[in-house]
Amino acid sequence: LYPASVEAIEKVQRTYRILNHVALMMGLGLIAMAILSRGEELLGWDTGSVLAFYFLFQFLPLILATSEGFT
Repeated sequence: LYPASVEAIEKVQRTYRILNHVALMMGLGLIAMAILSRGEELLGWDTGSVLAFYFLFQFLPLILATSEGFT
């Protein structure tokens, strides 16, 4: 009924874009670490927990956008 202002929409879009770029860089970093470290674990970390954190981090932009009222 009451649409948001253009500035509010652009702010949410900018935040969404930035967080998606951060997630992309984290993913590329994880891939590079997995290729370069030929061991079982990523830098001695538990691989499952690192991948679970990254998987959940990918949803952060969507969660923030919906919490601001944009779907």
